[in-house]
Amino acid sequence: QGPMMEVDSGRAELFRQILYSIPLPMGVVEVSESDDDVLHVFDNPATCRSFGLAAGATDGLWDGDDLKVPPATLKAWIAAYRACQRLGRPVHFEDHHEDEVGRRWQAVVATHLGPGENGRDRFCYVAEDITERKQAEEEIYRLNRSLERQAAELRTVLDVLPIGVGIAEDPECRSIRANPTLARMLRTSPGANVSLSIATADRPVGFKAYRDGRELPSDELPMQTAARTGEALADIEFEIGFDDGVEINIQESVSPLFDEQGAVRGCVSVLMDVTERRVAERERERLLEDLRDADRRKDEFLTMLAHELRSPISAASNAARILSVKAPDDPDLRWCGEVVERQTGQISRLLDDLLDVSRV
Repeated sequence: QGPMMEVDSGRAELFRQILYSIPLPMGVVEVSESDDDVLHVFDNPATCRSFGLAAGATDGLWDGDDLKVPPATLKAWIAAYRACQRLGRPVHFEDHHEDEVGRRWQAVVATHLGPGENGRDRFCYVAEDITERKQAEEEIYRLNRSLERQAAELRTVLDVLPIGVGIAEDPECRSIRANPTLARMLRTSPGANVSLSIATADRPVGFKAYRDGRELPSDELPMQTAARTGEALADIEFEIGFDDGVEINIQESVSPLFDEQGAVRGCVSVLMDVTERRVAERERERLLEDLRDADRRKDEFLTMLAHELRSPISAASNAARILSVKAPDDPDLRWCGEVVERQTGQISRLLDDLLDVSRV
């Protein structure tokens, strides 16, 4: 028995040295028979420091009675010890407590060692401070929640936006998602792929893109052009023709999307139906042309009227002069001749003014 005791003593000393050298809190504890407290049989210096005590100061102390461990924390540790005893394998769990700098987290592995000298169940624990990891996880969780809220807000904006929006997430623009407004504009169902760059059999049916009566090939479409060149396009106009003969005018602006390496990964497009605006512009041009035509006819009429009236006015003026010369002694005839000559002169000047206005 002497050599065996020396071997056991040597192993115990080696175990103690290992525990002392490891920076992680480790130790051996016993659970009371009533499962309401934990006795520290041996703790390494890292555990003692976590309690704010010198190395070895926790040996023989009880968590609840001596070290004043909070009841909820003590209950969680005892539950973990009993779980590893019941399962016959180590149990991993996380523990947290509050200190002067805030909440601290530990990842703990508990292992059942068997009964101690006094018959109480003995356990080994290894703990690791994971506060920074938990804080990072909480920050990631917070950021994810923030991103989720922003994504939900963006989806809501896209859903209620009265302007068509198309999003292509591949550089070939083979898959283009449309918001509800664009889907209604193109007469497609929400969520449908509205790309005209995919195989003919898979293309959306019912509409095609045209410019000046010519169907646009896929490489000339605005989104595909912006994704291929990596340059934004603004206010590109073309027509969408439907199978029932209806045609609408579209104004589109596109911006490419880039990945982390600066390569184009897709694009975002904003489309507006400007059919009513173009109809109004054409109607305005028609009305302006009608006004210009009416004005031209008015000028032609005034010019013709002036030329047509010059001859009778000139004849009347000459007749008035002759009348004045033939009857100089008759005051009534002389007055009549002066009136006619004066009025024909006034009318002649008015005709000259009309001709000047029509020329201007």
